Amino acid sequence: MKPRCKDRPIATLITARCRMLGMAKRSAESYMYRLVSFEDWCGGSAMEATQEQAGAWLTYRATRGDGANALFHNRCALVFLFYRMRGMEIDQRHLPSLRQPRARHRTVPSPEQIAQLFAAMPDPLLRFFCQFLYATGLRRKEALAVRVEDLDLRDGSVLVRCGKGGRTRRSILPASMAGLLAQHRRRWSGRGLLFSADGSGEGKVFQIDRAGHALLMARRRCGIENPITAHHLRHAFATHLHERGVGLVELQHLLGHASIQTTVGYIALRDERRVDIARFGDLIAALPALAPEQQRIAFAG
Repeated sequence: MKPRCKDRPIATLITARCRMLGMAKRSAESYMYRLVSFEDWCGGSAMEATQEQAGAWLTYRATRGDGANALFHNRCALVFLFYRMRGMEIDQRHLPSLRQPRARHRTVPSPEQIAQLFAAMPDPLLRFFCQFLYATGLRRKEALAVRVEDLDLRDGSVLVRCGKGGRTRRSILPASMAGLLAQHRRRWSGRGLLFSADGSGEGKVFQIDRAGHALLMARRRCGIENPITAHHLRHAFATHLHERGVGLVELQHLLGHASIQTTVGYIALRDERRVDIARFGDLIAALPALAPEQQRIAFAG
């Protein structure tokens, strides 16, 4: 976020409206950056601009080389300005609907690769953090905000207080995590942050980049070519549970997605899974055998 954006009047208005609507801080920052750019182009306040000017700005951005993804998000910011902040109906003549670009295919690591990665991580705390991400499907910042009292080992759940968009939810806490938690129990006194830098439970959380670096080093030790980040573990959580029969609606709630379409984008068809489907999904071989009297072909006379 460029410092000049935060000093603009439009920035304060966007932040307040996004907070009121329960939107994520990242969305507010995206709208802020794009609408400040729009103000610089039109030379006036965005709260006084017209939709005709907004359409001209989109055209200008397209001529400057903005791709489909940038143009889509620029229009989203303009729609937020005119509809959410100014209460105006969107004029399709000036701000026509744009199709959201398809997300790039994300390679999901296999369970075997996940096991290799964890075995190649020498730091026990970083390994435990990555195992926690994979077992619960939490985002990194969500996991760093988890407190010991948010864990319920009896019903196998974890309370997510700082979800995206300010939403609170519960995700799963598998029984295998109980043993891992017991190994690290000396790091906390029963309350406070689960992942803290000093182990007191009340200190600062450890650097979030350490997990990414640990995964990179482990991937290199294992000779895995495909990139695997902390967020890939969240995709692996969704894909592997879906392969085990968990439905999309259940995954949507566990992942904290507002739209099920977002959840669908998290599911990948792994090559190994496609081979398995080909083996047990042979529909021709599964056809029932017909009795001789059922095999006659009746021709019209």
